[in-house]
Amino acid sequence: MLILRDTMRCIDKISAGYSRLLKAAVVSALLCVGASMAYAQNNEFGIRDDFYNGYLEAKAKQYTKEGLYLADSLLVEARKAGDVLAGVKMLTIPVAYYSQGTDIEAMHKACEQLRELAKEAGDEESFYWGYRQEAVFNVNNHRLFDALNLTREMQNESSTDKSTIGIFSTHCAIGDIYRLRNDMGMSHESYERALQIQQESLPKIDPARLCVYLSEYYRRKSGRTQDDFNRAKELVELGLRSTKDERHRAMLLSELAMIYYSMNQFKEFDKVYNEFSKSIDKVGMMPEFLQVIYRKKVIDGDYVGAMEYIDSIPNEYDRHIAKYVIYKNRGQFDQALSEYEHAMHSMNKLREEERVGDLEEISGHIGNLQLEIANEQLKHEKVLTQKKHHDIVLIIIIVIIVIVLACLLVLLRMWLKTKRTSEILAQKNTEIQEARDKAVYSDKMKTRFIQNMSHEIRTPLNAVVGFAGLIANDGNEFSEQEKREFSRLVTQNSDVLTTVVNDILTLSDIESGSTVLEIKRFRIRSVCDQAIANVRHRVQDGVRLELTTDLPNDYEMESDPSRLGQILSNLLVNACKYTSFGQIKLEYTLNPDSTRMIFSVTDTGVGIPFEKREVIFERFSKLNSFNQGVGIGLNICKVLTEMLHGSIRLDTSYMHGSKFIVEIPVRDTKA
Repeated sequence: MLILRDTMRCIDKISAGYSRLLKAAVVSALLCVGASMAYAQNNEFGIRDDFYNGYLEAKAKQYTKEGLYLADSLLVEARKAGDVLAGVKMLTIPVAYYSQGTDIEAMHKACEQLRELAKEAGDEESFYWGYRQEAVFNVNNHRLFDALNLTREMQNESSTDKSTIGIFSTHCAIGDIYRLRNDMGMSHESYERALQIQQESLPKIDPARLCVYLSEYYRRKSGRTQDDFNRAKELVELGLRSTKDERHRAMLLSELAMIYYSMNQFKEFDKVYNEFSKSIDKVGMMPEFLQVIYRKKVIDGDYVGAMEYIDSIPNEYDRHIAKYVIYKNRGQFDQALSEYEHAMHSMNKLREEERVGDLEEISGHIGNLQLEIANEQLKHEKVLTQKKHHDIVLIIIIVIIVIVLACLLVLLRMWLKTKRTSEILAQKNTEIQEARDKAVYSDKMKTRFIQNMSHEIRTPLNAVVGFAGLIANDGNEFSEQEKREFSRLVTQNSDVLTTVVNDILTLSDIESGSTVLEIKRFRIRSVCDQAIANVRHRVQDGVRLELTTDLPNDYEMESDPSRLGQILSNLLVNACKYTSFGQIKLEYTLNPDSTRMIFSVTDTGVGIPFEKREVIFERFSKLNSFNQGVGIGLNICKVLTEMLHGSIRLDTSYMHGSKFIVEIPVRDTKA
């Protein structure tokens, strides 16, 4: 725009006082010069300006047949002009076009042509880009073996050429394969290596997509911490500093908004969303942007508008998770639970389809091998018929021997391949059976959970309603002592009901991956005193509740005090439930090397039977089915302890009741 503005100013000065015809000639000449200067400034490939202009036009239409035809015409002109590098750029258009479809032969031919010409032109980036696009295409079309073979070719080429871009592209391709197969853990390792190579040796390559993929991994990581969120933000900021592509900028802003949403920092989310909206106006809507837009609607309380966007989300799992978030925010927990179950079902369905696709691909490879063997046999027979007549007898004898040996070899190879295939199919069948058993078990556990939850909520709720009615009814003549007893029972059952609901909500947060740790310094004594206070009203008559330690009252550690308090409270509630005499003791101390804080909850209750010791930390496992509780308290303790990088166990050497030991890293101490 600046070039055009300055050009027009020059036109006005030069043409002042001249005839209209002369003025038109000056205008035409200067506009041509200005256009050439604009192309020369933006021509990043060093190819002829008219080819660069045509390339940009074709690239803008690369997913249409019009763009494909334009690139073919420009390729012919580039070859006539001997501009090999321009030809390479034109060949990237058909690769992009066919990558959106399912024509395997056309895609392979386009990638082969691109790689051949890029090799001739010495354009390493386009050469390995063609490999990567074909590998991604094969994964999307359920041709995993072909994709892996291409990555091996890339690795061999980059090793032979000692190409840094080749090594970088190979890591990217491996990361793409794992990501498309929903294995984010493995894709993260490859993407991290690729980003390291890019930062150290390839500063001209745009790392935006790598930054988005890696940030998404850290943001959605199970058991993520504040460090993970910080790493995700660092990656997005790196991408924003590096990219010059507006579409990449929109993707990075979308990911940054998701980070702030996951951290419940909604003011920062709104700020990023405003920038994100401006980018969308420039580049248009993309499917991944819907995740941010519907969350904005949820924050603003526009649940109806959010539902309208959710139906446009292409991934079934993401749609159910989005509805789960909305129902949970609206307090509709039954619908939220239903959507979460649908999400898990869709994920299992996707994985099952991937397994079936793998089996079909294996069968296809076996069929191709059999056809190749048959073709080779026909070729041998054709060669035999063309031999000279005077050697016919000798040749026939040799041919018979060769055929017999070949048949034996073919049979042997077929037997080996059939045996190998049978083993693979048996393994796959075993995996399918295990998956089915897990699904049946999950269904049983769900039914058991719903039954337990219904009973555990209905029982205290009936008690609360019943005793509250007795207290409120003026017609009943109860003594003050009886009314106080009724009030105590109402309070006790309300507390039980609250505990059940809190445990369910905690389990829901853990399953959805929305549990965020808040690591900070705190006094251990304060957390333990609060845990004792939380359960003191639960202690049965005649039972002593004690807190002991050999550390100073102001001793501090660095962890999540809220989650630690939840673990200790759950253990104390269990102890109160099963202890009717003696004492319950909470104790904490340092281990010998002062790196871990050891907490123990000891009681003189009924203890844990030997046959129950292996399953007490499993979900919905209860010591006594007649006692209150859903059976998830100890499971929540175990999950939260592991999130804090600690451990929890039952002390089997203690014989006078139960003793649970929790060890949490201290991280940093200060007396």
